[in-house]
Amino acid sequence: PDPPPGGNPAPNPASSPDADKILEAIHQQGNAVRDLKSKKAAKDEITSAVQLLLKLKSDYKALTGKDAPPGGKAPSSEPVKTMPDTSVTPEQLETKIKEQGDKVRSAKGSGASKDEIQSLVNDLLKLKADYKTLTGNDPPGAPQQSSKQKKKEKSTDCDSALIPLL
Repeated sequence: PDPPPGGNPAPNPASSPDADKILEAIHQQGNAVRDLKSKKAAKDEITSAVQLLLKLKSDYKALTGKDAPPGGKAPSSEPVKTMPDTSVTPEQLETKIKEQGDKVRSAKGSGASKDEIQSLVNDLLKLKADYKTLTGNDPPGAPQQSSKQKKKEKSTDCDSALIPLL
């Protein structure tokens, strides 16, 4: 395909920082419009916010050649979004996983809201998925149900074996 007028081919939306910034702005502006509508703001105020949202969507389409995804965020099924950052080493991911796990435990211990905790858990799960994609293995320290169940079975077997001896 020929480059668009101006001589440069359209940038790949998945790799364009400008496209990412516009998507984030679309997301934020969409939230602002919903907030204004829920507060029953003045019609001209809502119209102004919607016009800005439409301009952002138009800018995104002009930059990428595609309509902005609903909500302003790229769908999670895009391969680019599910691939881990290859510049990160497994050791760095292990450190991030540990730190994120600490954040989750801290939030649970301090009585944080369910939404806050869920957001932290989602981030932790993404890090773990990135680690597994990068290395092919579960992160170290990840709970393995089968070994826990085996331990329980062994302790139960030992306990039942001791009872007749008493």
